Amino acid sequence: MARPADLPHAVLAYYYVWYDEGSFNQALFQPLQPYNSDDVGVMQRHVDQAKSAGLDGFIVDWYGDGDRTDANFG
Repeated sequence: MARPADLPHAVLAYYYVWYDEGSFNQALFQPLQPYNSDDVGVMQRHVDQAKSAGLDGFIVDWYGDGDRTDANFG
């Protein structure tokens, strides 16, 4: 089975940098554990998990300068 990193093109995943614990009651697909995108430790764990799965990067929603997505994207 080919791993994403072995494929000839980039493998990206959608990642929502605006989630918090209250967001998940509206989501169609639930994570194993609700998380808060404002938590740097959570974000780093997700990046590490994505890297270990062979993902090349994320596609994110960014709502502009000064929005929490701006800080979380960084």
